Amino acid sequence: MTGKKTKVALLGAGYIADFHVEAVRRLSDVALIGVCDLSRARAERLASQVPGAVAYTDLNVLLDEGRPDVIHVLTPAPAHVAPTRAILERGVSAFVEKPLAVHSEECAQLASLAAQRGVALGVGHNFLFSSVYQRLMDDLASGSLGRIDQIDIVWNKFLPQVQFGPFGSWLFQDPRHILFEVAPHSFAHLLHVLGKPDRLAARAWDAVRVPGDRPFYRQWEVTGSKGRAGLRLRFSYVDGFSEHYLHVRGSSGSAIVDFELNTYVRREHSQDLLDIDRFAVVAQGARSALVQAGATLGAFVLSKAGLPFEAGPYQASISRAAARFYADRTGTLDARLAPALATESVVLAEEIARIVQLEDVAPAMTTVPPSRARPAPPPPAKPTVLILGATGFIGRALARHLRQKGLGVRALVRDTAGQGELLARQGVELVRGDFTATASIESALDGIKQVYHLARGVGRAWGDYLRLDVEPTRRLAELCAARDIALYYTSSIAIYDGGRAGDVITEATPPSPEAMRINIYARAKAENERILLELHRERGLKVVIFRPGIVVGEGGSPLHWGVGSWPYSSICRVWGDGLNPLPFVLVDDCADAMVRALDVPGIFGESFNLVGDPCLSGQGYLDALERVAGIKVRRLPTPTWRLFAEDIAKWGVKTLARHPERRVPSYRYYEGLSCRALYAPNRSKERLGWAPTGDVEVLIQQGIAIPAAEFQA
Repeated sequence: MTGKKTKVALLGAGYIADFHVEAVRRLSDVALIGVCDLSRARAERLASQVPGAVAYTDLNVLLDEGRPDVIHVLTPAPAHVAPTRAILERGVSAFVEKPLAVHSEECAQLASLAAQRGVALGVGHNFLFSSVYQRLMDDLASGSLGRIDQIDIVWNKFLPQVQFGPFGSWLFQDPRHILFEVAPHSFAHLLHVLGKPDRLAARAWDAVRVPGDRPFYRQWEVTGSKGRAGLRLRFSYVDGFSEHYLHVRGSSGSAIVDFELNTYVRREHSQDLLDIDRFAVVAQGARSALVQAGATLGAFVLSKAGLPFEAGPYQASISRAAARFYADRTGTLDARLAPALATESVVLAEEIARIVQLEDVAPAMTTVPPSRARPAPPPPAKPTVLILGATGFIGRALARHLRQKGLGVRALVRDTAGQGELLARQGVELVRGDFTATASIESALDGIKQVYHLARGVGRAWGDYLRLDVEPTRRLAELCAARDIALYYTSSIAIYDGGRAGDVITEATPPSPEAMRINIYARAKAENERILLELHRERGLKVVIFRPGIVVGEGGSPLHWGVGSWPYSSICRVWGDGLNPLPFVLVDDCADAMVRALDVPGIFGESFNLVGDPCLSGQGYLDALERVAGIKVRRLPTPTWRLFAEDIAKWGVKTLARHPERRVPSYRYYEGLSCRALYAPNRSKERLGWAPTGDVEVLIQQGIAIPAAEFQA
């Protein structure tokens, strides 16, 4: 090494980008100099994590000003080719997340262009660099397993996009697109271990329709052979116990690479007596799995303490792939990174897409979500109401209620497909834009008299919420004040301390200092309220604030975090004992109150708690969920002291690591999660003429049964 660091930039600031930031951080001879994304807010969020990194919104500007040596292409799959081509043509190396492209001829073109320009083109099929997969490679290379007779690859993982979207994405434009989006992980393993199959068969079944009336198949199976070896790949995207493993049977032994559990178990005979050998095989495998499980947990804990250990196997695989790319990029790339394997994976996807038998969807098709019969909305009127966050859970119900009232509604959306299409069918006018981009809001305000603000930013740190939530809310409010537009803001009861039995929470109850310190989401809500009311006093902003309770109903998840935390869909860590009544409210009741506020004189500057009369506890909620959904939920009542003790332990580790977002734990905050106090909706009932559902059976049917049916569809 010459001592000069390789300058690296990221193109795309979505989910996978955080893992690439961490991977680059671990390379001493690499420096992250920029992050580029169409959303400046997302680019700034990532860039702020690395000193000296600059946020960009234009690839050409990044290339001209940043002059990177390498760019990681982390855009959605169908948007890989154009930017990668532009990068390579500028003589810059590219490290592209799988798939390299969604057409094999484009893969070949990019590989050829990289060779012509004399730059590296790597593709990150990151599971190929898992440490447990490497152990399989070592055993295959040494001949420990003998001649391969069969390979099975299983990917049984819930795909959240099927339930929650975004439904307008490329993934849902054709049911075969899943073969290019997720399946290449398994295709790459098959090709790397066995090679190109000689024979293939494929089928798909268990179809649902996502918003936009497009079919999506949740179960796939591919079978075939390579020479004498048989192969089978199975994919299930249904919610359930997660499984991701590769099984190889050979003439001398068998092996299982469990990517989900991060274990590798090789089985081979060691004794001449059958019963003794059977015991030895099981004991050896159990001992090996236990040691590996301990090592994985230990590495995770030590990484949180700031020591040089990977935070988890998924991060580790990405980090190893990146490290190998930078080690090889001036020479010959590892075959697992080379465009040849990436191209073969896409060729295999194309072949399966061509031969797959898609079961007839008409007889067994369900709809996500199931729609209840409602009167048709009035004909569209000229929009006078703008909704930010209209594609969200409460936003969709609000749009429906506003249209039923006969009002003209406009929605600012990032994507007009999926949920946007459903809004459009109700007569909602769609305008492309982003809540964090003030310019797009300005253009959407033409003719608008009222704005409902249900959008919110997300992030891991308070700085993220300031950039993506608080500051955009301030700019929106200033626009509304300048144009004399009424602003209706959706906050949350999360700002309160509801942990004291006997307390009555009203709109006059101040935000909880402990919630503000521990929960940055609640802190952002309270800060937004403070800013809006300040603008009301100083600049005459017409503002109304709503604080919904635990909102349930159509379009929501039945695994509600108001009841407890859900580490898995089958386990609920109930807040406290789960026996006290909780402040549930139906989403339709919530939307009804928000619409009623339009007709109340002298309402500006007021706030309203939107909660129903307490009639159902957390345990009662879970009882009803089990009954209507026909499932069993493992309940773990979690007392405050245990939550506090766990947080103390985490805080200690973060303190050792000098983590910038460490916060001293609060016993009071965790008591508040149990909602022992009474949340009073008196003002909402009196001022808005609101009558939320208080019938427990109606709450169960509309707030639990319908979401459960949607979730299980």
